[in-house]
Amino acid sequence: MNDRHTIHRVLVALDASPHSRAALKAAAELAADLQAELLGMFIEDINLLRLAQLPCAREVAYATRGIRAVDSQRLENTLRMQAAQLEHMLATVAQGRNVPWSFRVSRGHVAKELLAAAEEGDVLVLGRVGTSVMQRTRLGSTAQTVVAMARHTVVFLEHGVELGVPVLVLFDGTEGAMRAMVTAARLTRGDERNLVVLLASDDRDTQQRLQQQASSRLAAQGRGARFCPLAPGTISLINAVKREGGKALVLAGDHALAKEKTLADLMRQVRCPVVLVR
Repeated sequence: MNDRHTIHRVLVALDASPHSRAALKAAAELAADLQAELLGMFIEDINLLRLAQLPCAREVAYATRGIRAVDSQRLENTLRMQAAQLEHMLATVAQGRNVPWSFRVSRGHVAKELLAAAEEGDVLVLGRVGTSVMQRTRLGSTAQTVVAMARHTVVFLEHGVELGVPVLVLFDGTEGAMRAMVTAARLTRGDERNLVVLLASDDRDTQQRLQQQASSRLAAQGRGARFCPLAPGTISLINAVKREGGKALVLAGDHALAKEKTLADLMRQVRCPVVLVR
């Protein structure tokens, strides 16, 4: 998702949890803004299906707390029903945003299936997938794999948090930061009041140089921004997001803050969607 190519497809991972609706809404809005196709994907976890076939497998009923043997056929039926419900939800949301859409069901390891599908798209939107993408103090296994291996832009959402404006982007003058800034500008739909470029330096001369670089790139696209100096460190970034009321934080995918443990800590503190741009 950058200034070098046109966005053709936004991929959203869906499951039966309430988190899927928020992720789907964000993905549909992105697809509408970027004039892209929306692809919804439901992954049948092969590990769960294999577990259901074990004679010792048991499940606890949520309503009664009763314990019973796992019925693999019942599980298959439940997955089919969930897929049909998710496809209907996708169609309703996509048609409401007037975006083309498609739906896909695959079976396999969740992270592997997501990465394979992401190769066909430009943006991957993740809420919570399977048991947990975002846990309280660390990323879940699916998100860890995606952070480490995804080659396209990834949007991470937590339950109850929506993608919106203002959008903040960390800018240090690198090419990755340039791509992140262009992505952030697109997320604001050209509203420069809602694009906040954080100049990552505590040196005044460096801040001025960074602002000139950023202004020049944005001006070439007919865009502008507000600029804020930012002292080094995660705490300064968190405080800036809170101070500005940030509804999205955009980072270059190769930045140190985009590493698995640091990213989990950051997301826990900022409480807004985080967009990793590659």
